[in-house]
This record gives sequence, C-alpha cells and structure tokens, in this order.
Amino acid sequence: MHWLRGQPYIPVQLVVFLQKGSTHAQLGRELQAYSELQYRELVTRSERLLALVQPVLLGVVAVMVVGAYLTLLLPMYQNLQEVYHD
Repeated sequence: MHWLRGQPYIPVQLVVFLQKGSTHAQLGRELQAYSELQYRELVTRSERLLALVQPVLLGVVAVMVVGAYLTLLLPMYQNLQEVYHD
C-alpha cells in the first residue's frame, strides 16, 4: 500500500478507504458515498466557475452586438448625412 500513496493521481481518501480493511460490501458502500460527495463538490465548483464566467461572456456578446450594429448602420448613417447636406 505504500506505493499507492506515492501515486499522484490517487487521492489520499481512497488510500485510507483501502487501508481500513473493510469487507467488499462495506468498501463498496463507502466508495459510493465518497463518489457522491465528490460529484456534489464538482457540481458546486462548476456552478461557482459558471457564475464568474457567465457575466464575462455576456459582456463579450454585448460588445459583439454593438460592434455589428455600428459596422452595419454607421455607413448607412453617413450616406444619409451626405444626401441631406447636398
């Protein structure tokens, strides 16, 4: 089990579960509970990250819409000014 602790991709919690010496059924229940907790933590972190990223993306989309508006309508506006000034 010592080599298992040295593996960078295996969390310490899993090593603890395996070292406890539980029966296969008990180990299965513990790992199932652990996986559910990890999933909840993943969802929570994802939601926090989305809460930060979403306003930035909405700002980018707003800038793109305004840019498209100006690109399309400014030339028409300038053409209309030339017509009225002549």
